[in-house]
This record gives sequence, C-alpha cells and structure tokens, in this order.
Amino acid sequence: MDRIVNASNEIEKRRAADWALCWRQLTDYLAAQHSGSSDEYEAEEWRLMSTYLDIYNAPPTSRIQMIRGRVSRSRLTSLSKALGLSSTVLAADLSIGSGSNERLSQTQSERIIGLLSLVGRVEKMNTASEAKEFDAPRWLGAWLDTPLPALAGERPGAYLDTMTGQDLLASLLAISESGAYA
Repeated sequence: MDRIVNASNEIEKRRAADWALCWRQLTDYLAAQHSGSSDEYEAEEWRLMSTYLDIYNAPPTSRIQMIRGRVSRSRLTSLSKALGLSSTVLAADLSIGSGSNERLSQTQSERIIGLLSLVGRVEKMNTASEAKEFDAPRWLGAWLDTPLPALAGERPGAYLDTMTGQDLLASLLAISESGAYA
C-alpha cells in the first residue's frame, strides 16, 4: 500500500512540476513577445489559458504563480460580463474596492482565480453530463445571485470574499452534482 501511495505522490509532484515548467515557459515567451506592455502580455496569457477548466485543472503551483503575478483590474470587468453580473456587484462580492491600481493585490487576485476555478468546476460538471450549448459562466452567475436554503437564504455570491467561502461554494456545487439537494 505504501508503494502505491508513494507512486501516487510522485506522479502528482511530476504533474505539478510539468505544469509549473509549462507556465514559466509560457510567461517567458509572452514577455519576450510583448516587451513592455503588461496589458497585451496579460491578454495573451489569459487567451492561451483559454478555458476556465484549464484553471480548475491546473495544479496548485500553477494557480499560485497566476496569483503572484497579480490579476489585472480589467479581468474583473471581463469576468463580470461572462457571469452576467454587474461589475459593481461582483467587485462587492469579491471585496474588491475601486482603485487606480492596474494590478490587484495578491489577496484579491486569489479570489478572482478562485472564482475562475469555480466556473471551471461547473464546466467539468457539464462535461460529465454532456449537455450541449451550456454556458457555465452564465449559469454560475445566476446561481451566485440566487438565495439558497443551504446558506440560510443568503446569495452564494456573498461568500466569494474569502477562500473559505469559495471552498464552501465548491462543496455545495459538488453536493448538487451528486444530487443530494435535488
């Protein structure tokens, strides 16, 4: 049994190292292509990591690198559009105040990456069901804005301001996938 656990741990370490290497190579390449323009650089970086599912499936080390790179404030606007939520509501839910900084803090970036990962979780749930023409960001946006009995009538969006809250939301999504709240 120990050999199986050790082999599994080794595989996970290699997978994380492979993702980290790919991420470093990607960011190095993009930095060389876009000398100086951080907006162009980030737009290309996000385009290449094109799906929410990519972020959801990325090992923690890759998400940590994205967080440390600090997300652009413009990413909040594009995410709010994808979710079908107003920028003001989403910023309040994520506890991100208005500001003039182009880049969000690491803490704010972590909450955005966490939300992107939640969208990826919904995409994964949909992939398993093979439903066609499903808009995961829109579905999640509507779910975040709908009061739930499991949260004592509160909107799930109110829990986006902490990573513990986001973990709770991920658990609720997993429970709903299993049919426990159906």
